[in-house]
Amino acid sequence: MDCLRIIGILVAWSSLQAIAFAQIAPDGSLGGEQSQVAQGTVQEAPAKLIEGGARRGTNLFHSFSDFNVGNLERVYFNNPTGVENILSRVTGSNPSTILGTLGVNGNANLFLINANGIVFGANARLDIRGSFLIGTADSLKFDNGFGFSASNPLAPPLLTVNVPLGLQYGANPGSVRVQGVRQNALQVATGQTLALVGGDVLLEGGNLTAPGGRIELGSVAAGSLVSITPINPGWELGYQGVQQFQDIRLTQDARVNANGNSGGGIQLQGRRISILDGAQVFVMTQGSKAGKNVTLRATELLEVISDPLTGKTIRVAAETSRGATGNAGNLTIETENLRVVDGAVISANTFGAGKGGDLTVRAKSIEVIGANALAFGTNPSSRIPSSLVTQVNQNATGNAGNLTIETESLRVSDGGLISVGTFEVGNGGNLTIRAKSIEVIGFNQGARFISSLSAQTFARAIGNAGDIIIVTDRLNIANRGEIRTTSEGSGRAGNMTMQANSQITLADEGRIIANTNTLQGNITLTTPLLLMRRGGSITTNAAGTGTGGNINIDAGFIVSAPNENNDIIANAFGGSGGKIAISAQSIFEFNLRTREDLQRLLNTTNPLGLDPRLLASNDITAFSQANPAIDTGIITLQTSNLDPTRGLTTLPTDFTDISQLIATTCPADRGSSFTITGRGGIPEDPRQPLMGEVIWQDERVVREHGGAKAVEEVPGVAIAEAQGWIVDRSGAVVLVAQQPQKSLGLTYPVCATSNTNS
Repeated sequence: MDCLRIIGILVAWSSLQAIAFAQIAPDGSLGGEQSQVAQGTVQEAPAKLIEGGARRGTNLFHSFSDFNVGNLERVYFNNPTGVENILSRVTGSNPSTILGTLGVNGNANLFLINANGIVFGANARLDIRGSFLIGTADSLKFDNGFGFSASNPLAPPLLTVNVPLGLQYGANPGSVRVQGVRQNALQVATGQTLALVGGDVLLEGGNLTAPGGRIELGSVAAGSLVSITPINPGWELGYQGVQQFQDIRLTQDARVNANGNSGGGIQLQGRRISILDGAQVFVMTQGSKAGKNVTLRATELLEVISDPLTGKTIRVAAETSRGATGNAGNLTIETENLRVVDGAVISANTFGAGKGGDLTVRAKSIEVIGANALAFGTNPSSRIPSSLVTQVNQNATGNAGNLTIETESLRVSDGGLISVGTFEVGNGGNLTIRAKSIEVIGFNQGARFISSLSAQTFARAIGNAGDIIIVTDRLNIANRGEIRTTSEGSGRAGNMTMQANSQITLADEGRIIANTNTLQGNITLTTPLLLMRRGGSITTNAAGTGTGGNINIDAGFIVSAPNENNDIIANAFGGSGGKIAISAQSIFEFNLRTREDLQRLLNTTNPLGLDPRLLASNDITAFSQANPAIDTGIITLQTSNLDPTRGLTTLPTDFTDISQLIATTCPADRGSSFTITGRGGIPEDPRQPLMGEVIWQDERVVREHGGAKAVEEVPGVAIAEAQGWIVDRSGAVVLVAQQPQKSLGLTYPVCATSNTNS
């Protein structure tokens, strides 16, 4: 009996809780205009109807102490003729829980605020033909200063109010939570706005859908004012009045989807935005109208992380669909720190005739790390690298958008990818990166991806690859990382221009590549120091009959260690080699190699074997591997101090007698001076060891000889310093002089005049 009594009490208690939970209770704050709840029929099905309220022009106000919709329950706001906005508040201390259907019996927009929090369960759904804006705000603000406040409900609505202008948040905004497992539950009509703005905003498997409309997710802290602007149709939110933000978290395959004929817009604004566990945020333009923009702003961190154990992929995208002719909207990410990890993808692609959107990323720190080897099974072609990408996909004809990155620190590692490219007729976009530090490091062994910055056309593509433009202080490419522009189709490979104000490092098989099947791609590097170690390479190879691309390097120093197989290559297979032009103060430990050199050193005439990378030495080459009859490439070196260990020039072993090369205006005997700035190993005195560059000057005072007659000074012709040398036909080294650009402050002696008194 006691057990039965306990069970009965629990059942009764649960029933009371269910009744209380499902309660919709008007609070009486509107006086004779208070809200009323009645049973009715909507769309030929039973439903609760919310009627009454305070009408002001096209606005209808409702006020409740509690507002909940029970499991599978249907609750509709009645929509009187002429009402465009239904504005409802919850003044009690409990959050609102929506487990069934919430709708409007008409076309009006619905606003719902509850500062304590709002939860949508797994079975929640919307039946709203207008826009739906919910928030955990304290009040709705209007242009005449009126606030429809949940914390001060006794102030009645003014007789005249216009559309709401903002959401004012109180001291402790509650959270907004959407639950469910991949159900298209929370959806508004085509072109309308779905907005969720609270403290923390959590999508735990829920789906938000606004076909061709707008989705707003905002997470704000105490005292915030979020502006609301009508955009016809729908609304756009602004965060200029927000000083601090809170967190947005999407998990469990949550979806934020604004696909449509025109492509909708999406804005996420928070402190930390986390898109995890298969969640996706995307807009696809499906028709002829241009798509709208996707914007994600996080003041601290935006992390987009896939799950390599389950193979779930994460996607943030603004794209055009197959058959669409409208252009995609742009995708913009602004955050303090961006992390794209384990196969997550941020993309602005085109699958149709419309142009792909531009992808712009602004962050203090950006990391693109790893890959997802299980994304679509074990097929290697289905593996996905973590990536930022704009590209023209298969069967598309539109051009790809541009990818622009502005950051202090960019790190691409463990198989990560930043890419612009094309599979089809359309041209690839340009990749532009401005950063203080860039690292492209490593590869992913499991997924077999190399960390890469890339602009390329793929096999069968007709379009041209885009260009890569990099401006940074330090660029480090290491451990098989690469920066590449490649044409595998009939289009042109892109050009690469890199300016590093401090240093470019290529180490441990780090590579800069511009390869092509047809039209060449060129590489231009500008830096005070180009350091190449342990297999680093710069190449512009051309397959087939294509001409090798050009390599232009303007560097203070180009440095390598002996026999580390670092190479600068502008070869072609059947066509002409490219041009290599190097301007540097010094080049250390590199050898110029011709086709004949490689035949001799590699002991082969097989064109496939004439690869300088097969030599242990550090080499510079530009020639045709298979066709020696055509013009070979051209290598131009312009240096102010050649390294003699390179073997480019061999000095004679016998020093030239400099006394035979000096023209004097008079026999000043020991009074004159001669200055040599050593170049190429020529010393001041052949009996002395080689020394550094010094200027020797005779500081002795020239004295006059004889009696009292004044000395008549006869100025001599200034002797120019030797600025270089040439080898004459007999093999002798001859110093060559040029008039100095500026005086070195030397004092030249004159011939003394002797006078004898008679």
